[in-house]
Amino acid sequence: MMDELAEMRKRRMMELKKKIVGKRGPLDKPVVLTDESLDDLIKKDTLVVVDCWAPWCAPCRRIAPVIEELAKQYSGRIIFGKLDVDKPPELPPDTG
Repeated sequence: MMDELAEMRKRRMMELKKKIVGKRGPLDKPVVLTDESLDDLIKKDTLVVVDCWAPWCAPCRRIAPVIEELAKQYSGRIIFGKLDVDKPPELPPDTG
């Protein structure tokens, strides 16, 4: 039973990788996220670490290499993403 669950989880991770990465290769670097791609990523049954950062934030810039290294180290098991909190959220469609 546990082997089946592990195999299902592995397949779902591969599907998610294909959707996010496409033809770019393995997820050994953090993925740049938007509001929409973050929602899609979190809805999947997978492990996700999101680095919420801003270009002006010195601690954010200092931790970036650590996030990069963790993405390499846990490639295939955990997806790391970067979300720029200064970018405005996508606007909802005009219903007027």
